[in-house]
Amino acid sequence: MKILIITSEELNPQNVFASSFELTQAKALKNKGHDVAIISLRTERTVLHIIKALFNKIILRKQIDDAIKNLIIKLYNNIYYFFIKNTETHLIDGIQIFEGLSVVKFLKRNNYSAYKQYLNMGLKIFHKYKNTLGLPDIIHAHSRFLIAPAIADNIYQKFGIPYVITEHSSYYSTHMLNKLENKLMRSAISNSKRFITVSKYLSVQVNRQLQNNSSNWLVIPNVLNPIFMEECEIHKNKKKIFLNVASLTIIKNHFLLIKSFKLVADLYNDCELRIIGNGQELNKCKLLVEHLNLLNKVIFFGYLNNENVRKEILECNTFILSSNYETFGVAIIEALACGKPVISTRCGGPEEIIDESNGLLVEKNNIEQLSEAMIYMIHNYKKYDSIAIRKDCLSKYGEEVITNRLINVYNEAVKS
Repeated sequence: MKILIITSEELNPQNVFASSFELTQAKALKNKGHDVAIISLRTERTVLHIIKALFNKIILRKQIDDAIKNLIIKLYNNIYYFFIKNTETHLIDGIQIFEGLSVVKFLKRNNYSAYKQYLNMGLKIFHKYKNTLGLPDIIHAHSRFLIAPAIADNIYQKFGIPYVITEHSSYYSTHMLNKLENKLMRSAISNSKRFITVSKYLSVQVNRQLQNNSSNWLVIPNVLNPIFMEECEIHKNKKKIFLNVASLTIIKNHFLLIKSFKLVADLYNDCELRIIGNGQELNKCKLLVEHLNLLNKVIFFGYLNNENVRKEILECNTFILSSNYETFGVAIIEALACGKPVISTRCGGPEEIIDESNGLLVEKNNIEQLSEAMIYMIHNYKKYDSIAIRKDCLSKYGEEVITNRLINVYNEAVKS
């Protein structure tokens, strides 16, 4: 079967992280003998926004630093890609990627012209895909809210190619949809053959806003990256190591994690918190760590590739997540696949993954509960059956299980 995946984020050799779920799924489907390619959309600030930022830094603040150099590079890239070469092709792990550039950073609320710009760019990339590889049998749009489903819907209306949607976004939990967003998303869902969410929690959140639940809705979780399925030697580290893997954004609530860990570190000298990920909250988190005198106990790794993430998971005793919202929890299943127990806040998706056999759940924004859970794990993590945790995880989220479910969905969509 010829499958075209559309992602709402960029995907290129310089950034495979933003669309890592889609790339993992594409490789899994390719391993099953299917012909798979990906369309991605890279969004940047407009040329006008970049010039304004340069003016603010150079003229108003009289700053000349690396940030300005980066802005100048972005300005050049935007002019080059938007006016000269606004589509590119890449080959990543054997998967052909067709990437386009749109200079609208986010879909502006109630701005139909911005929405049309995304559609036009999506259609332009699709024509490049079609001229290179021909028409696909099925389109799978992976949504971080609206963009990919809208492009798939537009292609369907012009070419009649059936499509399914997988929704990942926490947008439904953090925002109220306006009339335009509601209308566009309802249209995309109603024309799709299947609307998939990665958790029951997300399905409820979407339906709460769209009130559009129908028989074509389905829950299929994310597929586990095969790196975490490889055989591994599970050992119990004598040092008390907690590991967090998440983007450092407000929604991931690292402040809660660090403050909770402070209460634990005051009681146990040999405990350590390791944080993998980048984001706009990184510097604030580092300042908090310094303020709490935790510089020798909290380690920031920044971004790591999957091989090194797996290595760090195998080194830790307990994986920990402190998010305000999670539509699923890929990092959680990666830890479980390595046989590690997990602590997580009750933030949506994790409640469908974690039970008493593989970890603990605590309330959101509760420093005392999170610190108590960490203390409990220090004394009891060895009681968890690592082999059973790993086996259960692979049986639910392994490549074979998830890809078979997806292929069944594709076959039904093509036949209907």
